[in-house]
Amino acid sequence: MSRIYFFFLAGAFCLGLTTAWTNVIGQIYNMENVIYLKDGSEIRGWILEQIPGEYVKVELVGGSILVYRQSEIEKITSEPTRYSRIIRKYNTKPQGIQYRDRGLYHFVATGFTTNDNMWGGSQLDVSLNYRAGYRFNQYLGLGLGVGIDEYDSGGIVPVFGEVSGDLLRRKRTPFYLAQAGYGIGVSTTWIADNLEGGLYYHLGAGLKVRTRSRAEWTFTMGYKSQQMTETLVQWIDFNREPVRTVRERTVRGIVYQVAIGF
Repeated sequence: MSRIYFFFLAGAFCLGLTTAWTNVIGQIYNMENVIYLKDGSEIRGWILEQIPGEYVKVELVGGSILVYRQSEIEKITSEPTRYSRIIRKYNTKPQGIQYRDRGLYHFVATGFTTNDNMWGGSQLDVSLNYRAGYRFNQYLGLGLGVGIDEYDSGGIVPVFGEVSGDLLRRKRTPFYLAQAGYGIGVSTTWIADNLEGGLYYHLGAGLKVRTRSRAEWTFTMGYKSQQMTETLVQWIDFNREPVRTVRERTVRGIVYQVAIGF
């Protein structure tokens, strides 16, 4: 009998707790946040994230997620919801598009350049680089980078500074970058036994695609220039020492890159 009594009390307790919790949740979800914009618009939903002085991220009925800058907002209040028959489910959807207008950034890029080779023809040269810096706002970021570029006479490691920025605050936005620095010769091919680098610059523009995570993808087309000094080797007679010719050359071409940022 005591066991039956125990289960009866336990069941009543669980029922009461469930009812109380349902009432609390109902009271919470009967309220919604209302964002009044300076243009007169009203946005009703539930605030997911708010960084004072920067932005507010809000979820609308139906699951859509919007982001507003603080400068666009007149005030934020909590008011009874107009949708009494709609129950907001716990948000298990991915967060909205991440707009990282300020803070540290890192990019790893790979691509190829269409250059003129030393024989007057054209060729594709592969490149890889890593860049890191600080983004002060949407339009301006400053950073440093290092890479490896492969040319017909050998490999050059450019060390450079860069300026970059986004033109729009959207999921897909045009962006620009400008890099300048110095290339260091690190390897040679069979046609040269010495390679020294020189001044390097790269001007580019393209499309940035933001995601729901911290990752950002960029697709860039630009113009690149690399100065170098080559010691070319020419074998006229294998029984004699080869003829070595030192010459200065500037390799210029169109560069195409894809990069991931985080």
